[in-house]
Amino acid sequence: MNTLLKGAVPVVESYPSVSPCRPSAGPFASQIDTAEAWARFQPQVVSWLEEGSGAEVDLVTAHALRLFHHQLMESVPAYGELLEICSSRPVSRENPWLWYPLQEGEWARVGLLTVTADHPLPLHDHPGSSGLLLVLSGEVRVRQFDIAGVVWQRSRVGLQHRSDCSLAKYEISAFRAYCGNIHGIEALSERAILLDLLLHPCHDAMRSWYFPRLDMGPSISPIIADRVPCRNLHGPAS
Repeated sequence: MNTLLKGAVPVVESYPSVSPCRPSAGPFASQIDTAEAWARFQPQVVSWLEEGSGAEVDLVTAHALRLFHHQLMESVPAYGELLEICSSRPVSRENPWLWYPLQEGEWARVGLLTVTADHPLPLHDHPGSSGLLLVLSGEVRVRQFDIAGVVWQRSRVGLQHRSDCSLAKYEISAFRAYCGNIHGIEALSERAILLDLLLHPCHDAMRSWYFPRLDMGPSISPIIADRVPCRNLHGPAS
C-alpha cells in the first residue's frame, strides 16, 4: 500500500467550500404536482430495487425514468418552466449547484440538479441509499467508487475505482447502497441538468465528502482519500 504514496499529489491542506445538496426554495416547486406521473413510475422503481443490479434491469429502469420525465413535460406546465429556470439561473461560488425538489418523502426524493463546468460536484456518498441520475441536457462525467476495505481511521479511507463514464442527454447513471455509492459529477458541457432520484434518502448529517490524495485514474486503485463529514463543512444550500 505504501508504494501508492510515492510520487503522490501533495496533501491537500484546504478543501473547497461544499455543503449537502439541500433543497432550494424554487419559485415553482410548490406548484408542481408529480403525483400522477410518480404513481406510474413507482412500480418500476420498486422492481429496480428488488431485482438487484444488472445492465438489463438498469436499461428498463432508464426507459421508465425517461417516460416519467416526458409525462411531466406533457402534463405539468410548471415543470417545463422549472427546466427553463435551471437552464438560465446564474450559479456562483456561494451557490455552486442548484437543486429544485419535485417529490420529497421518507421513501424517495426526486428533484432537478444543475451542475456547471466551473463547479463540479466532489465525491460524496449517500449511506444506505440507492439512486438514479438521468441527464436532461448537457453532458456529464460520473465517477463511482467503493470503500476498498482499507480504513486507517474514520477520516481516511481507501477507495476502489468502480466506473468512470461520460453521459449525454437521456443517458442514466445508477448507484446502490452497496456499490458505487461514492460518486462525483462533473459537467463536460457549460451546464448540465439532471433528474435526480434518491431512494431511502439518508439524513444529510450521515453523509461525507471524499477528497483523494492521489490522481483518480483507473490504473491507480485503491486510492487514499480524506473523508470529511458533511456537518464539518459549511457552505451554501444547493
